[in-house]
Amino acid sequence: MKTKNIEVSAFRIINPAGLDSITVLIENTATGSGQITLTCFGEAWNHFWPRMGEQHTIESFFLSASTDYLARKLYPDHLPRQVTHFSKLYDEAKKTILEDRRQENIDKESARKLWTDAEDLMHITEEYELQDNFDTLSEIFGQEWYEFLPTTNHHEFNYLCKIIKVVKEALKLRTADQLGEAA
Repeated sequence: MKTKNIEVSAFRIINPAGLDSITVLIENTATGSGQITLTCFGEAWNHFWPRMGEQHTIESFFLSASTDYLARKLYPDHLPRQVTHFSKLYDEAKKTILEDRRQENIDKESARKLWTDAEDLMHITEEYELQDNFDTLSEIFGQEWYEFLPTTNHHEFNYLCKIIKVVKEALKLRTADQLGEAA
């Protein structure tokens, strides 16, 4: 076994708005290849990019990539990225009922009954409560109702996106400072 020293660039972002301090570790392993590790409040996210293009360092690649792309790469696979958006479930049910009525897929009386039954969906706040409303959900959205539930990003995914935006801003500042020093 051998060990080898590696060159890692590290910096800390102190007091970013709405977040704890963020530590950024950057390793440019080869031309167009490298990895980044972000830590904040005991959580860590890491990703290695083997091919970013010869023109890129991790810093330049991170700045050029979209926040959503970076978050999808850094976000842990074991956590869901999307979760049911319960506060939109009732509105989505009403929209579907109206659409079915307009297309004459259901008659007036059936639409009224579904509209009344859909009011129970307003109070759902947890996944397990969906099963309690299985019949209503099936009548409104069909047998594959779980495929039509409104979704939103998981709060942990949104948290990571917020961290990435702060890191991108810090990288821009550091790049501008380095360019100023070189001039």
